[in-house]
Amino acid sequence: MRSNQIRSSGYTLVELLIVISIIGLLSSMAIPFYQDYVARAQLTGPVNLGGAYRVVIEDFILEEGAFPKGENGLFSIFGKLVSDPEDDTKISFKHLNLISNISLTPNKEIEDEGKVVIDIDADKEGKLGIKKDIRGKSITFTRDQTGWSCTTNAAKSVTPKGCKSDA
Repeated sequence: MRSNQIRSSGYTLVELLIVISIIGLLSSMAIPFYQDYVARAQLTGPVNLGGAYRVVIEDFILEEGAFPKGENGLFSIFGKLVSDPEDDTKISFKHLNLISNISLTPNKEIEDEGKVVIDIDADKEGKLGIKKDIRGKSITFTRDQTGWSCTTNAAKSVTPKGCKSDA
Protein backbone atom coordinates (compact mmCIF):
# COMPACT_ATOMS: atom_id res chain seq x y z
CA MET A 1 0.00 0.00 0.00
CA ARG A 2 0.98 3.45 -0.74
CA SER A 3 1.43 6.02 1.91
CA ASN A 4 -0.83 9.07 1.91
CA GLN A 5 2.03 11.39 2.75
CA ILE A 6 2.62 14.17 0.27
CA ARG A 7 6.06 15.65 -0.01
CA SER A 8 5.95 19.40 -0.10
CA SER A 9 8.52 21.47 -1.86
CA GLY A 10 8.72 25.26 -1.90
CA TYR A 11 7.71 27.90 0.60
CA THR A 12 4.45 28.46 2.34
CA LEU A 13 2.44 31.62 1.88
CA VAL A 14 3.30 32.77 5.41
CA GLU A 15 7.03 32.43 4.75
CA LEU A 16 6.73 34.45 1.54
CA LEU A 17 4.74 37.18 3.31
CA ILE A 18 7.38 37.43 6.04
CA VAL A 19 10.17 37.78 3.48
CA ILE A 20 8.24 40.43 1.54
CA SER A 21 7.50 42.41 4.70
CA ILE A 22 11.19 42.33 5.69
CA ILE A 23 12.21 43.58 2.23
CA GLY A 24 9.60 46.33 2.46
CA LEU A 25 10.83 47.39 5.90
CA LEU A 26 14.47 47.51 4.77
CA SER A 27 13.66 49.49 1.63
CA SER A 28 11.53 51.98 3.57
CA MET A 29 14.57 52.71 5.74
CA ALA A 30 17.05 52.81 2.83
CA ILE A 31 15.20 55.12 0.42
CA PRO A 32 15.47 58.31 2.56
CA PHE A 33 19.20 57.70 3.04
CA TYR A 34 19.60 57.24 -0.71
CA GLN A 35 17.70 60.47 -1.45
CA ASP A 36 19.91 62.39 1.00
CA TYR A 37 22.96 60.86 -0.65
CA VAL A 38 21.83 62.01 -4.12
CA ALA A 39 21.04 65.54 -2.87
CA ARG A 40 24.44 65.73 -1.13
CA ALA A 41 26.12 64.60 -4.36
CA GLN A 42 24.27 67.31 -6.32
CA LEU A 43 25.34 69.95 -3.79
CA THR A 44 28.97 68.79 -3.93
CA GLY A 45 29.37 70.10 -7.52
CA PRO A 46 28.75 73.75 -6.60
CA VAL A 47 30.85 73.36 -3.44
CA ASN A 48 33.78 72.13 -5.53
CA LEU A 49 33.20 74.97 -7.98
CA GLY A 50 33.37 77.40 -5.06
CA GLY A 51 36.68 75.85 -4.06
CA ALA A 52 38.03 76.68 -7.52
CA TYR A 53 36.81 80.26 -7.12
CA ARG A 54 38.63 80.54 -3.82
CA VAL A 55 41.92 79.75 -5.55
CA VAL A 56 41.31 82.31 -8.31
CA ILE A 57 40.22 84.97 -5.81
CA GLU A 58 43.25 84.30 -3.60
CA ASP A 59 45.50 84.85 -6.64
CA PHE A 60 43.64 88.07 -7.37
CA ILE A 61 44.07 89.26 -3.77
CA LEU A 62 47.80 88.47 -3.89
CA GLU A 63 48.21 90.45 -7.11
CA GLU A 64 45.84 93.36 -6.45
CA GLY A 65 45.83 93.47 -2.64
CA ALA A 66 42.04 93.53 -2.40
CA PHE A 67 38.97 91.36 -2.86
CA PRO A 68 37.65 91.66 -6.44
CA LYS A 69 35.04 94.40 -6.93
CA GLY A 70 33.74 96.83 -9.53
CA GLU A 71 35.59 96.64 -12.82
CA ASN A 72 38.00 94.16 -11.21
CA GLY A 73 35.04 91.92 -10.32
CA LEU A 74 33.84 88.69 -11.78
CA PHE A 75 34.15 89.85 -15.39
CA SER A 76 37.89 90.34 -15.18
CA ILE A 77 38.40 87.14 -13.17
CA PHE A 78 36.14 84.76 -15.03
CA GLY A 79 35.97 86.50 -18.40
CA LYS A 80 33.62 84.72 -20.77
CA LEU A 81 31.62 83.09 -17.99
CA VAL A 82 29.95 86.36 -17.04
CA SER A 83 26.47 86.69 -18.45
CA ASP A 84 26.28 90.49 -18.31
CA PRO A 85 29.47 92.61 -18.55
CA GLU A 86 27.48 95.63 -17.30
CA ASP A 87 26.71 93.82 -14.03
CA ASP A 88 29.90 92.01 -13.04
CA THR A 89 28.38 90.52 -9.90
CA LYS A 90 26.31 87.95 -11.80
CA ILE A 91 27.55 84.93 -13.66
CA SER A 92 25.84 82.03 -15.41
CA PHE A 93 26.96 78.51 -16.18
CA LYS A 94 25.72 76.11 -18.76
CA HIS A 95 27.78 73.16 -17.53
CA LEU A 96 26.24 73.08 -14.03
CA ASN A 97 22.55 73.42 -14.79
CA LEU A 98 21.54 73.43 -11.13
CA ILE A 99 23.26 76.80 -10.47
CA SER A 100 21.02 79.79 -11.07
CA ASN A 101 23.34 82.60 -9.96
CA ILE A 102 26.78 83.34 -8.55
CA SER A 103 27.46 86.66 -6.86
CA LEU A 104 30.62 88.21 -5.50
CA THR A 105 30.36 90.71 -2.64
CA PRO A 106 33.46 92.46 -1.24
CA ASN A 107 33.56 93.61 2.37
CA LYS A 108 33.28 97.41 2.30
CA GLU A 109 35.40 97.90 5.42
CA ILE A 110 38.25 95.41 4.96
CA GLU A 111 39.69 95.22 1.44
CA ASP A 112 40.80 91.59 1.37
CA GLU A 113 37.53 90.15 2.72
CA GLY A 114 34.31 89.26 0.98
CA LYS A 115 32.02 86.42 -0.01
CA VAL A 116 30.95 84.35 -2.97
CA VAL A 117 27.34 83.15 -2.99
CA ILE A 118 26.25 80.30 -5.27
CA ASP A 119 22.47 79.97 -5.65
CA ILE A 120 20.86 76.66 -6.56
CA ASP A 121 18.00 76.81 -9.06
CA ALA A 122 14.50 76.54 -7.55
CA ASP A 123 13.58 74.12 -10.40
CA LYS A 124 9.88 74.71 -9.80
CA GLU A 125 8.88 72.49 -12.70
CA GLY A 126 11.21 69.67 -11.65
CA LYS A 127 12.79 69.41 -15.11
CA LEU A 128 16.40 69.68 -13.96
CA GLY A 129 16.25 66.72 -11.59
CA ILE A 130 17.35 68.78 -8.60
CA LYS A 131 16.37 67.12 -5.33
CA LYS A 132 13.77 68.99 -3.28
CA ASP A 133 16.11 69.30 -0.29
CA ILE A 134 18.45 71.65 -2.18
CA ARG A 135 16.09 73.53 -4.52
CA GLY A 136 16.38 77.28 -4.05
CA LYS A 137 19.17 76.92 -1.46
CA SER A 138 22.53 78.69 -1.55
CA ILE A 139 26.15 78.08 -0.66
CA THR A 140 28.19 80.96 0.77
CA PHE A 141 31.99 81.08 0.79
CA THR A 142 33.21 83.81 3.13
CA ARG A 143 36.79 85.09 3.30
CA ASP A 144 37.79 86.87 6.48
CA GLN A 145 40.91 87.25 8.65
CA THR A 146 40.77 83.56 9.64
CA GLY A 147 40.56 82.32 6.04
CA TRP A 148 37.73 80.81 4.02
CA SER A 149 34.56 79.23 5.41
CA CYS A 150 31.67 77.53 3.67
CA THR A 151 28.05 77.64 4.85
CA THR A 152 24.77 76.60 3.27
CA ASN A 153 21.12 76.98 4.12
CA ALA A 154 20.43 73.40 3.02
CA ALA A 155 19.60 70.77 5.63
CA LYS A 156 22.47 69.25 7.57
CA SER A 157 21.68 65.78 6.17
CA VAL A 158 22.54 66.92 2.63
CA THR A 159 25.43 69.29 3.44
CA PRO A 160 28.73 68.05 1.93
CA LYS A 161 31.88 67.76 4.01
CA GLY A 162 33.74 71.01 4.33
CA CYS A 163 30.55 73.07 4.58
CA LYS A 164 28.39 73.89 7.59
CA SER A 165 24.62 73.99 7.55
CA ASP A 166 22.95 77.02 9.08
CA ALA A 167 19.44 75.67 8.40
